Order: sequence, then C-alpha cells, then structure tokens
Amino acid sequence: MNNIPNTLFDNWAKSYERTIAKHQDTYPFAGYFDVINHLRGEIQAYYSTPSILDIGVGTGYMLNKISEGLTADYFGVDFSSEMLNIAASKLDGNRLLYWDISNETIPPPIANRKFDFIISAYTLHHFDTVEKLKIIRNYKKLLNTSGQMMIVDISFDSIFEREQIKAKAGKNWDSSEEKGYFIAPEFLNHVQQLDWHITYLRVSFCLGVFIILV
Repeated sequence: MNNIPNTLFDNWAKSYERTIAKHQDTYPFAGYFDVINHLRGEIQAYYSTPSILDIGVGTGYMLNKISEGLTADYFGVDFSSEMLNIAASKLDGNRLLYWDISNETIPPPIANRKFDFIISAYTLHHFDTVEKLKIIRNYKKLLNTSGQMMIVDISFDSIFEREQIKAKAGKNWDSSEEKGYFIAPEFLNHVQQLDWHITYLRVSFCLGVFIILV
C-alpha cells in the first residue's frame, strides 16, 4: 500500500475515530459526517436491502452508520488487523476481510459476489494515479449492472488550492500523503479517458466524492 506499513494504522486504530471527531471541521476530515449522511441517503433512496462492499473499511464507523437500520449484505476489507478488530465490535466479524487491496486478486470470499455499492473512504489517496485506477478497475468488476462505486477522499480543485489548504493546515498537514491527494479535474480526465461514467460531488474544502457507474 504505497509502502505504508500496517503498523502505522494498527497503532492509529484505537484513536482513529477520536481523530475524526477532533478534525471534523478542519483538514483532513472536514465534511466526513456530511458524506455519511449523503451516502446513507443515496443508498436508502434506492434499496432497503443493499449489498455494500467497503474497501478500506478501517474501524467500521462509516460502514456501520451507512448500513444502520438497513438489512444490508455487506463486506469490509482492510489491511490493518487492529482496525478490523475494532470494526468487529460494530459489524459482523465474519464479513470483515484482512486484505491489501493493492493485491491484484480479489479476496476469495467476495470474488464471485456482486454489490450495489462499493465504497472507498480515505483509502485511495495512499496510491498514485496508476495504482488508483488499477484498484478501481479490479473492484469495479464486482458492481451489479446498476451499481455505483463511491470514492470518498481528500480532494482539491487544483494544485494551487491544495497548496493554500496546506499553508492553512500548518503542522497538521501530512506532506508524506499529499502526492496521492486527488486533484479533481485531473482524476476526472483520467477516468473519462477510460470511457467510464463518473460524476463528482464537492463536499468540503478538502473532501470530495467521485461516483463511478458500471
């Protein structure tokens, strides 16, 4: 995963949700809870029993909130065992899979399944553009014919804007991650060249949602 060790996320697992709450109005998590409400509304508008795959499920907070009150058929994938241990306190542990999504093969338990929604939140920015597209292509095959892949991640409208937010964030800015942050027009162009249908929703000054259809 872009040479990021599992231990980084294992060590972050217990405090991860507190970090989100602390920075819910600032970089990098501004708009996080708005996204949950948006995705939940989108899913509930069309399905009462949706099938959902979360690649990069982390502690399971987002998937749990999105599927809350629904009879959802879900799976979550992550490469941090500690994140998955916490996720198992909210979600069915039998549906949480330890897996590195940069692996070109799909986890066997879901390899022959189809999903209405595939969610990736704060995960793909750990990869460069080539790797991002490779992962999307790999998992996009698991979508139902009317399915949607929803990529929730740190995103800016331009490199200039990214640098402005970087200056405001100061010591909180993660320079080791910035090369993977989405520049929305550039990413949209890459995807459109593949003839995939994609739309983009700007959520906050540092967060966006890319929606890719089959």
